[in-house]
Amino acid sequence: MLNLLQSFSYIISLITLTALLITPSSCKTNNYLINCGSPTTTSADNKTWYTDEDSTFAPLTANKDATKVAHVTNEDPSYSGKPPCSGARIFHSPFTYSFPISPGPKIVRLYFYTSATYDNTSVDNFFLTLKADGGNGSFTLLGNYSAYLHQQFFKNSFPDPVIGKEFLVMATSSRLKLTFSPTLTGSLAFVNGIEIAAVPDNLYDYFNPQSSDETLSSNSMAARRSNSYASGSSSSNIRVGNAQVRCNNCGKKTLIKIVRKGPNFGMKFYGCPMWPDTQCDFFKWVNEHTDVEEYQFKLLEKDTIICELEVEQNFRDEKIKKLQLKKAKLEEELKEMKKEVIEMRIELEKLKKTSAPSRIQAAQGLMHHRSDIDLALVAGT
Repeated sequence: MLNLLQSFSYIISLITLTALLITPSSCKTNNYLINCGSPTTTSADNKTWYTDEDSTFAPLTANKDATKVAHVTNEDPSYSGKPPCSGARIFHSPFTYSFPISPGPKIVRLYFYTSATYDNTSVDNFFLTLKADGGNGSFTLLGNYSAYLHQQFFKNSFPDPVIGKEFLVMATSSRLKLTFSPTLTGSLAFVNGIEIAAVPDNLYDYFNPQSSDETLSSNSMAARRSNSYASGSSSSNIRVGNAQVRCNNCGKKTLIKIVRKGPNFGMKFYGCPMWPDTQCDFFKWVNEHTDVEEYQFKLLEKDTIICELEVEQNFRDEKIKKLQLKKAKLEEELKEMKKEVIEMRIELEKLKKTSAPSRIQAAQGLMHHRSDIDLALVAGT
């Protein structure tokens, strides 16, 4: 009996251990591979890409007028039929995907295939605004984004026509919502693929406020750099390489810190001694070469905005031309209608003139007929 109980306990332990091994720390629904616009599920490179047709996370019936599946043409043969390039979804107005997830950081990747035409519309006519909401409010991931301009700008260094945009999103609820919208009035937006992946635990280390030799996580670096741009801080106000570099926000002497993980491993930067206990998030690389990269990034942003404005102007000019042609056509039709009205009036006048004598003759005939009847009646009497 004891042996039987021990065996049963051993089996229960195995079942529990197996359940722990096959159950990830994050819910299975945290990972998605969506081949947007594809009618069927497709496998490639040991990955399964699922269709968004009739799915629980894409309420197509409720938003059927906001989006449609695009007909992909003029493809590069080397990419034809391969996900996520085999399908595409076009957005006429805001459309929201709602993915069931568990709370925590999520990696969101978007795929754009720029060597194709969608519903006979060139890819340079698409401008996308993307917003994400993980339960802590909606925020913009992409604003007035053109995959075509992106590919054109980097085509010499990265000739691949498939562009991937990656974001780290912190979700605090059981739903992650991605809203795709065309930026310009009357324009379109598109996407080929959506990938959502759960971030493994302890992937990123955060600052230890007790030490000046701290670890900088990739998402913290991105956030602090973007805040630096937004605040308008300039390297001309900072003596780079001097131990007396001060924080632009609070005025305190900065600490020289070292990146411990990621692609910038070993690089030194100036950081505010008050961060992260306060909102003071001053950030500056010690290496001056990074300043050049920052200026190049600002120049890239400026050039991209100029390109977007030029494309927007061309779009408006083309729309004005179409409206002018339509106006000229309507004016021609109006002239033809006026001409027809004049001709009809002339015909009516002719009909009046020709019909009047006939009426007089008919009246005279009727009068003669009545006179004959009266004479006959008199004779009869």
